[in-house]
Amino acid sequence: MRPRTAVTTWSVAAVLLTAATVLDQTTRSGLDDPNPPRQRPGTLLATSEAGTAAPVSEDVPAPGRRVVVLFLRWEQYDVALRVLGPGMLPPNVDLGLVLPDRPPFFLVPAKAVAYDASGDLARAYGMPRPRDGGLAVGYALVDSQVRVRYHTLDPGVMKHFAEIRTLLNGLT
Repeated sequence: MRPRTAVTTWSVAAVLLTAATVLDQTTRSGLDDPNPPRQRPGTLLATSEAGTAAPVSEDVPAPGRRVVVLFLRWEQYDVALRVLGPGMLPPNVDLGLVLPDRPPFFLVPAKAVAYDASGDLARAYGMPRPRDGGLAVGYALVDSQVRVRYHTLDPGVMKHFAEIRTLLNGLT
């Protein structure tokens, strides 16, 4: 290869890699995990690695029932109201909703609701802090033995219920 061709090839490759890096950075939000490989890994924790789930309410989680615990910020709540409804989850799966604080009035599309302005409940579920340092946004899955088998930041959680249902199939 001639030197001029090599320099041109290297230059084009450098420009393309730089553009890809910039594009990747612009598609991330402050709600994403600061450690990208940890976000939505798609594999359940082994039962030996799973911790006991903290209560979202008096009866959620409960032995014998699987649970999806959604961690949302208020800007996602309207979307959740539109998306959550009959058929979103199998009938034997409970839904817990963790919100930053108690509003003056709202509809509750979940069996259990908790308020976590401090982030303590999110930490109990193993939820990492997002890039913006605020409260966790994503979900955790709890098996019928009340163990947290999956937790991830996911700012687009309302678009990923097919993924959640797939992961639920792996839980007992």
